[in-house]
Amino acid sequence: MKWILILVFATVMMACGDPRVKMVAQFMGGEPELDGEEVEVPFSIGGSHIINLTARFNDRDIPIVLDTGGMTILDSALADSMKLELVEIPDESVHLAKVDVVALDGASVHGLKAAVMDFSGMFGMSKFGLGGMIGSDWLRHFQTTFDYERGSVMFRQPEKLRAKLPNDHLLDMTIVMPYFPTVETVFNGDVTLKGIIDTGLHYGFVLPMAQLDNMPPEQREKAIDAEGWFAKWPFPGPNRNKLAVVDEIRLGDIVLNNVPVIFADLPSFTGDDRLLIGKYFLDDYITTLDYEHEQVLLREAPGMSQSIVFSVGLNLTHKGDEWKVCGLWQGCPAQRAGIQLDDIVLAINGTPVAELTRHEVDRWLVDPEVKSIELRVRGADGERTMLLEKEELL
Repeated sequence: MKWILILVFATVMMACGDPRVKMVAQFMGGEPELDGEEVEVPFSIGGSHIINLTARFNDRDIPIVLDTGGMTILDSALADSMKLELVEIPDESVHLAKVDVVALDGASVHGLKAAVMDFSGMFGMSKFGLGGMIGSDWLRHFQTTFDYERGSVMFRQPEKLRAKLPNDHLLDMTIVMPYFPTVETVFNGDVTLKGIIDTGLHYGFVLPMAQLDNMPPEQREKAIDAEGWFAKWPFPGPNRNKLAVVDEIRLGDIVLNNVPVIFADLPSFTGDDRLLIGKYFLDDYITTLDYEHEQVLLREAPGMSQSIVFSVGLNLTHKGDEWKVCGLWQGCPAQRAGIQLDDIVLAINGTPVAELTRHEVDRWLVDPEVKSIELRVRGADGERTMLLEKEELL
């Protein structure tokens, strides 16, 4: 849902001749400060993929999410309690505020302009206890390394990157909209897209629905439709999803074969020449972003074991104390067993879902080492327990 904020910035910036352009331009800045040569900050994973840390906004410690595909946000209630002076964006529900310091331990940016909005309510972050987000407008001031296996993010002064190990992959970066890191990504041999590196996305690759036309006919025919959703954005219009396997995806000298991807109705302002690259891919690398020198270094790491193809074909959303079925791949084991949209999952493998974190729930769903899962489900016909065997959906 961070795309609401991106839309605001993109709309304002592209409004040529509109006085709002100058207003937004003055809110793009900040002076970085680093305490030492290197600052390492541990993080935890909330939900299935959200990088959680505690940041300091002025003198207030606030739990936040770190997201390369987003901008820095502070919840409006917190901004009000901090008595920050707000600047309105005409015709938008988002305000901007200059924050004296936004810091992650010894890495800080002074005079950063953060968006102020109902973060907890609009982004559904109240269940995680998060009060904001730090995005690429803050990260661009540093050379930033994400290490999912170690559970830490490291900040250094920007310095030209070099591939030093045999398992290092050095890629050129292009910055878009207005600070998001992208790398050239080629799929099925000849379709070149800008891949936005998005730590706020859990799937490996999400492509615009229009790119389905560039798939060979036999691959298009095999693509599976979703009932409900697996990846969606809060904009008017369809939220269609399709699951497919592409023969090849290349990022620089990285070549991936038989790659599961999701085609989705991405926000129209992103264009049809971009895709999103998320955690299921980044898990396999230590990722270093240098915005100043426009470089990305991907160092191969042990990674995690995840699969959206070897699956029971189920997507769950967490609302309040309930885990509700929000997506089913057509013809999947879960659908064949009679599970329907809006059914409530009560227990997985005998454990009540109230006792499970989102991370644990997703591990049961995407870990290929888990061959079957037992679900207790409450639907229109009452409660029942079923054993679902995972299978290759494509």
